[in-house]
Amino acid sequence: MRALQKVVAEELDLPQSVMAIFDLCDEEDDFNGMDQGSRGVIADIRREIFRKLVNSIFVVVFHNGSRRYIDLYDCGVPVTTFLSNKMLWTWHGRFRSNLILEEGEKEKMKSQTDVRLFPSHTGCEIEEGRDVLHEEALEVAKCTGIVHPDDMSHKIVMECLIYRTLIVTDMKTHAPNYWICDGIIQGQDNASAWEIGNSLHRNMCLDFDLTYNEETTPVLQVSDDLLVNRWNFTTHKQLLEDKAGALPPQVTSFFLFADESPTDRASILPVSMFQHSQSSKLRVLHLSHCTFSFASPPFVHCVQLRLLHLDHCRNITE
Repeated sequence: MRALQKVVAEELDLPQSVMAIFDLCDEEDDFNGMDQGSRGVIADIRREIFRKLVNSIFVVVFHNGSRRYIDLYDCGVPVTTFLSNKMLWTWHGRFRSNLILEEGEKEKMKSQTDVRLFPSHTGCEIEEGRDVLHEEALEVAKCTGIVHPDDMSHKIVMECLIYRTLIVTDMKTHAPNYWICDGIIQGQDNASAWEIGNSLHRNMCLDFDLTYNEETTPVLQVSDDLLVNRWNFTTHKQLLEDKAGALPPQVTSFFLFADESPTDRASILPVSMFQHSQSSKLRVLHLSHCTFSFASPPFVHCVQLRLLHLDHCRNITE
């Protein structure tokens, strides 16, 4: 709450003598080992904010990214009905369709809300879902520094969204690395690819499971051959059942995951998979529970490789 109170104080341009109180209190809390998230509001600052606003009529636009109801009155902002002040409140972030709050927080929110607007999933047509995703993707593209024409911006954001849902849960925090190394995101103007990727990732926290298949591609508005021509996600079991040969040269990302119940034995990585390595566009290679020669790996000639992730892989020993 203190961080929020400080933002309010800065927006109101309170005197430096008042702002200095934050530094004094933070120094004391630092000394006592109190973490940032546990620091409460400062009573003296609350009084100064209240004095500044009590005779004003205003509208507060507040984006709450947490799962708790936050009473701005605690910070000193007099958002009360009898003063005719209003607050426009939004919850969570981009690509969120459901309101998920901590226990008891919905009741607090409802008791303090005059009008609530929320999306209805009942009877939602494909066209409506597509339009919502399209507009959301364009907004994210603009705020993250993607400056391509609108259709390309949407394509980039949606491809990143799909890619993020396909990688395993514990790797999602590294999604920007995969996007950039795959070539989905590139630097533009004064923004580096890493800045764009990290900014995009901060705006892409989903509260639902996104499935990419023939049914969802009309909604997502991306090519339905991504998983055929560019990205390849498979397991050792599927690899054996499909009797897969060489990776197509146009594949940019290849993920070989362990089976649902992995054994201690690591499968040998087929050398034949990389027959087209000289002409390969492979940029991301993620291997789990594989055995191959570390001194001379079968993918050694994949000259465009940018990211190599090895998980429980073993070296072939003589």
